[in-house]
Amino acid sequence: MKLKHAIAALAATSLAANAASVVTSYGTVTGARDGNQAGPMWGQFVTPDIGAAPAGPHGTLYLQNFSYQAADNIEGAAPTGSVYLHAYTTFTTDGGGAITGIGGFTAVSTSTLDLSTVTNDATMAWTFAGNDAFDAATSYIFVPSTSATEVTIADTSSLVGTNYALDTGELYTGGDSLRGNGANSGWDQHFEANFDTVAVPEPSSSLLLGLAGLALMARRRK
Repeated sequence: MKLKHAIAALAATSLAANAASVVTSYGTVTGARDGNQAGPMWGQFVTPDIGAAPAGPHGTLYLQNFSYQAADNIEGAAPTGSVYLHAYTTFTTDGGGAITGIGGFTAVSTSTLDLSTVTNDATMAWTFAGNDAFDAATSYIFVPSTSATEVTIADTSSLVGTNYALDTGELYTGGDSLRGNGANSGWDQHFEANFDTVAVPEPSSSLLLGLAGLALMARRRK
């Protein structure tokens, strides 16, 4: 047991020493909505390095959590049920808002959000595993789904559109949001994405890292 604790502590220390946090955002996800529109939306395309602090280029980033802000009139207009948040590189719709293409599945959240609990202006947050690689210069759409696995164009019925706080005028240059009931209008949803520059290792990787560190410490003692 002591060995396991030592391995875990060593692995955590090594990660902390090399990781750096990157926050990519547009608008705000807390407090009163400062946007000027609300509508049924599929999701927002986000480019990790656009709107990021500190500024990039960052190369590869690893998503920790992602948040949207609900609109100020979401009550009575939002679907119910628990949803995950998915990330894709490809997502297209037709003039009526129907999904015509989806691909480049990148990540699914480890947590779900119960839409029935979302109130006006609320922060809608999901956590991720921390080891899904995102190219910082690529645009990804973040869209809710009732499915815990990848969605394909053969069956998009699990994808969920809802009302978010958003602005008009394409103010966020990292990607557009897509309407659930019509053609893309250039609106941008309020969001915040928290990334790390180092991936959270899989349990087996942590074990190997810890054993290597302990071996090095033992060699130094000799």
